[in-house]
Amino acid sequence: MSEPVGVVRNAVALSVVQVANYAFPLLTFPYLTRTLSTEIFGMVAVVTAVSAYFMMVSDYGFGLTATRDVAAARSDPQRVAVLMSAVFGAKLVLLAASVLILALGLLLTRASSIVVGLHVLAFLGVVGYALTPTWYFHGMEQMAWVTYPTVVAKGLLAAATFWWVRGDADVIRLLSLQALSALVVAAFGLLAMRRHVVISAPWPTISSIRRCMADATSVFVSRVLVTLYSSSGVLVLGLVSDLSAVGAYAIAEKASSALSSIYGPILQALFPSLARDYHDRPEVFHSRFRRSTRLLLLSSVFLAVAVAVAAPLISRAIRGAPDPEVAALLRVLALAIAVAPAGPSFTNYLVIVGRQRAVTHAVFAAAVVNLLLVVPLVVVYQASGLAWTVVLVQFFVAAAVRYRARTRVKGLPV
Repeated sequence: MSEPVGVVRNAVALSVVQVANYAFPLLTFPYLTRTLSTEIFGMVAVVTAVSAYFMMVSDYGFGLTATRDVAAARSDPQRVAVLMSAVFGAKLVLLAASVLILALGLLLTRASSIVVGLHVLAFLGVVGYALTPTWYFHGMEQMAWVTYPTVVAKGLLAAATFWWVRGDADVIRLLSLQALSALVVAAFGLLAMRRHVVISAPWPTISSIRRCMADATSVFVSRVLVTLYSSSGVLVLGLVSDLSAVGAYAIAEKASSALSSIYGPILQALFPSLARDYHDRPEVFHSRFRRSTRLLLLSSVFLAVAVAVAAPLISRAIRGAPDPEVAALLRVLALAIAVAPAGPSFTNYLVIVGRQRAVTHAVFAAAVVNLLLVVPLVVVYQASGLAWTVVLVQFFVAAAVRYRARTRVKGLPV
């Protein structure tokens, strides 16, 4: 299989996974809001939010660093086996720590038995997510081994939800189905990986786990910082404005984020291929990186212009009626779409060349800029101020990671 074909197939597989992760929950969301009471639905939302944080902990940063290392070592089965051992060892350590944190939190809050049960079931889903070797197949550019089980499992989960969840009494069944879905995908992934790896993986050592986690720590810290500063704006807006302003911003932000997300699978598909080029053909790596980044930025600028022009039509399609406030916010957020691929692209570059700490420094600076901007702009300009904060921080992140990358690559695109 040629390299361009491999990249395209990986991009398609990653896109299918992303669509499945969005589409099936969207199908069941209206049904669950009608089937479950507000109290039980809120309980499920809290449990799901907690498990999402544990998923972030279990991933830690291996989605980038381990993918990079697999791509570079794919022709050396022994190195791949050692890497597998270290990554799974690190994930087990992180899962053990997460169990202790969850248990302590439930004890301190004196959670009821039903809440404890829901958290336990949700954590089984975290285990499934952590053990799914997406990073391995991503690095090997064979994402189909994860894509097909994910789509089938998500589809069966949606069907089972409609069939078996009929009211509040079925909330345990709902979380059980979600956990089973994640565990089944993990099982398929592990079996497929076992067939691919021809050398038995050694037992992980403390030193190998430590090295693996140290390599991914900067990426993890960066993601935590992004999560914190990206969620702070809505909190500030909710404190100083009414719910209608928060709702209008949330609609515009969801629309712009959905449009920006089309670059995610493309960048993910390019990542292992570029990592392999950096290891084997550095001069080709630099040329491909410049070319792909220029093309992505050119397309994102065109997309941003189209969104700005079509903002009234987009807001009307979402709301079912003209909504000038959502349209105005969408026009502002279209500026963020223009540089949407820049930050992730340069971040991928820095991870590939082993400069993860530079990403952390850039994101930390962005968090400081966000803190300085969000309060005054939101207090004075409400939702519009928050939209401009997002745009300015997005441009700052793109400029910061580009500056860090430029110390290694001359002539990078703006």
